[in-house]
Amino acid sequence: MQEEEIIQQLRTIVALLSERAFDLLYEIDMCKRIPASEMAEALDQYPGTFTYPPPDAFEGPDVYEVSANEVRVDFDLWVDGEESDLTLCCSFYNMEGRIGFCVDDIHVL
Repeated sequence: MQEEEIIQQLRTIVALLSERAFDLLYEIDMCKRIPASEMAEALDQYPGTFTYPPPDAFEGPDVYEVSANEVRVDFDLWVDGEESDLTLCCSFYNMEGRIGFCVDDIHVL
C-alpha cells in the first residue's frame, strides 16, 4: 500500500471527525466497529474542542504493517489547536487497488 493513499484516507477520516459527520464516517467505514454515537461520545468526553490538525501533523504517523494488505495507524488528534493524547486508531486495507478503512478506536493513549 502506498503511504500517500493511507494519509489521504486518514485526512478524510480526521476531517469528518472535525466536522462531526459521525454518521457519514460510520457509513463509509468498512467494519463499522464503532457506532457514530460512540465516536461523538469519545470526542465529547475529552475536555476542549476537537480541531483539525495542521498539514505537518500528517507527516509520519505511527504506521504498523500487519500484512501485505493491511496496515494500522495511530494518529494523535488535536484539541484546542494543540496535539492531544486522544488517539485515533484505524486499520487500512488494500482492496483490489483501492484503500478501505476501519475506525478501530478513539481513546486516550
